[in-house]
Amino acid sequence: MDVVVEGFIVANGLVWKGDTLYVTETILSHTPKVEPGMQKPPLLSGVYAFKLAELNDGPVQLTPYNEFHSDSHLLLRIHSSNRVGFGADGVTVDAAGNLYTSVIEDGVIYKTTFDAAGKPVDTRLFAKSDLMRSADGITWRQADQKIYVADMLLNAVHSVDSNGHVETLHKNGDTAGQQGLLDQPAEVIIRGNELIIVNMDMPWNDPQNLLVNTTIDEPYTLSVIQLP
Repeated sequence: MDVVVEGFIVANGLVWKGDTLYVTETILSHTPKVEPGMQKPPLLSGVYAFKLAELNDGPVQLTPYNEFHSDSHLLLRIHSSNRVGFGADGVTVDAAGNLYTSVIEDGVIYKTTFDAAGKPVDTRLFAKSDLMRSADGITWRQADQKIYVADMLLNAVHSVDSNGHVETLHKNGDTAGQQGLLDQPAEVIIRGNELIIVNMDMPWNDPQNLLVNTTIDEPYTLSVIQLP
């Protein structure tokens, strides 16, 4: 194993598009601490892009984020509520080459389009729903042209169609994950007609009562949903 990039704060999701690797940075810049009862400032996160050739010549050393001079690899910046303290998380690419980035703490997904040269043209909100409390790991499926989303706060898994419409595939209460039940799902991946879900099961101090999962218990780490 080789180190190819250094300088992340919270490197998270990654996906290849051709010879370019996209990596989410869940905390692009630390926000200052505030006194109890005061509103936190928005959280800044983002997505970096790296060419395979430079990774082979690496390691690439990222420049610490500065609003006046960003690292040349920084593709986009995302502001979020800071209600959990983690922003951009999952990332996936569809057949047309569009990039989708999920924001875990706000339960939203952004879509980035590119020009013929591979430069980003536009990033805008793609999916937001009362059904989706958080959006952690995401993956795109060719067979039905849908994005699948792990909702770690709500103990749920959702699908999002090409129009951004959200549908809940499964949701359950606070369990230990027996019999394949969800237990704070964090990542999703497609294998044939199976949607395989990784359960994180790592609740934290949650004064806002956002988390359905409240207890660390037996390590039932994988769930599977059969897809059409």
